[in-house]
Amino acid sequence: MPDSRLTLELLDDRTACYPGETINGVASWEFPHPVRRIEVHLCWHTEGRGTEDGSVVETVGFDAPTPVGAEPFRLPVPAGPYSYDGRLIAIRWTVELIAVGVKDLARVSITISPTQEPFVLPAT
Repeated sequence: MPDSRLTLELLDDRTACYPGETINGVASWEFPHPVRRIEVHLCWHTEGRGTEDGSVVETVGFDAPTPVGAEPFRLPVPAGPYSYDGRLIAIRWTVELIAVGVKDLARVSITISPTQEPFVLPAT
């Protein structure tokens, strides 16, 4: 096997969540050699003008995984910040699958809000 492969699947391909829910999915991987640890992260980051910010909010880890495998995961959805699309800044959420020491990653964009849609402020 020449390269690594990381795959991230969310249950029912669900990419919009309410605060307080749980994100369920399966992380799968194939590596030509053993890796030390695989992690699934729930992250938010800002996009737009100014300094970009972000944080890993939740992590689920798998220590000493086999070179080929799959594991289910559950991530609690926090109360915020909500997904947001503004004129100057946006807040985006992702679920990411990484292997420690490997440059590849798998990423799924999600929306977190009480309406399951990003908040948008009306133009003034």
